Amino acid sequence: MTKISVIIPVYNVEKYLADCLKSIMNQTLSDIEIICVNDGSTDNSLKILKDYSVRDSRIKIINQTNKGAGAARNRGLEIAKGEYLYFIDSDDFADKKILEELYKKITKTNSDICVCKNIYWDMDKHKKFNSYNLCIYPALPLNLIRGFYYKNKVINRYNSAEKLFQTCNIPAYTKLYRHDFIKQHGIKFQEIPTCNDVFFNFYSLACAESISLLYKKLVVHRIGHLSLTKTRGKNAGYILEAFEELEKRLKEDGIFDDLAGTFYKRAESCFKYELEQVENKQDKKYWEAEFCKFLNTQEKDLILQRG
Repeated sequence: MTKISVIIPVYNVEKYLADCLKSIMNQTLSDIEIICVNDGSTDNSLKILKDYSVRDSRIKIINQTNKGAGAARNRGLEIAKGEYLYFIDSDDFADKKILEELYKKITKTNSDICVCKNIYWDMDKHKKFNSYNLCIYPALPLNLIRGFYYKNKVINRYNSAEKLFQTCNIPAYTKLYRHDFIKQHGIKFQEIPTCNDVFFNFYSLACAESISLLYKKLVVHRIGHLSLTKTRGKNAGYILEAFEELEKRLKEDGIFDDLAGTFYKRAESCFKYELEQVENKQDKKYWEAEFCKFLNTQEKDLILQRG
């Protein structure tokens, strides 16, 4: 069995796609398949994929009409044959050892998920930065979680219920998943225009029996240049849809009560972030009310009162 299936959703990224593909093709762990799902690109992305597939037989190209990144990742999941799964955005690029490092860690700890750090590359300012955005969420001090992790070896909903959703960032590009674990729990990406990875991330964390943490910066995520980032304010409602689905599934599994604290804290922080992207005052007022209504079903404090 192939060790890792790398799934790459591709949509109109001709300027950056080659960097992404080369970073995966040149991995020190070579026993991989590279599933590229062309999501209806109208630029030269498909041509680039075809050119690189000639150079590397591990590249598999799937074409579909434009349905969004969530649908593209789910399509890749349908055909993936690897023992483990790794997702990377087609405009990002990874350290050549990311798959080897994650694979070693996840197999050594026998974990369902292994999380590494990332670096951000600001395309507008042309510089890299770390800040606090390194997979370990700022709400949980790094020294605290390091000490907790080394004591417990792995984290999960049993030993880290109060802070589980604060332990790492949302995107899948910092994580390696055990394929059987994802299948067992039927975890898929929501097929919505934005925030399609929110449910996948938090639900997988909640279901995992073991999550291991790798304190190495192994993937670079580009920000500031894509229209998706700049139009998030027009799609603020999708974050609410993500948390509504997460709440529903956690309740169906009978584990919501154990995770209610970490759930609402993370929902609040995500709602605030989305509100910051909304420029239209009327829209912002509407979504403030909707987010507060959702949080206020269980909490007395509204997000605006918390400052």
